[in-house]
Amino acid sequence: MEIKILKQMESTPKLNGWVNKGLTIEEIQDLETLYNQGNLFPTALREFLFLAGNFPNIGFGLHDNIWRLQQRAREGLADYELEITRPFFAFDHLDSCSSFTLVYLDENQEDPDVYTATPYLIEDFGEPFINRYKDYTFSSLVNEHIYRIKRGYALD
Repeated sequence: MEIKILKQMESTPKLNGWVNKGLTIEEIQDLETLYNQGNLFPTALREFLFLAGNFPNIGFGLHDNIWRLQQRAREGLADYELEITRPFFAFDHLDSCSSFTLVYLDENQEDPDVYTATPYLIEDFGEPFINRYKDYTFSSLVNEHIYRIKRGYALD
């Protein structure tokens, strides 16, 4: 796969001793079938999965693997009797998916905006459970993580 957007990730396959491990094109297509009705994922997400979908060296938590992360994110929503009606793909999580980071798959953007889902906020605080994650696009978040890890800074 030609990498057009995640050039920094492509040029940083090893970071602090951790090595990216990607998915095959066939595995990416399987995920697209499951979570996007067979439509292609946004380019930046496809590139991420190809470069690091089995293990990313940039601090994204996959919850065992990317398939399990999708399952746990949806189970976490169900635990709070919530649903995301738009097609989405989770790519990072905290605390066993009590919160997770996602992109919507229907925004028609090669480099989609990033959102956080925190289902517990509705129950505990009455807050919206999905919010735009600062002004990050997928690639800008990846690049920010690379920058911070290289400098020994805490991840955002």
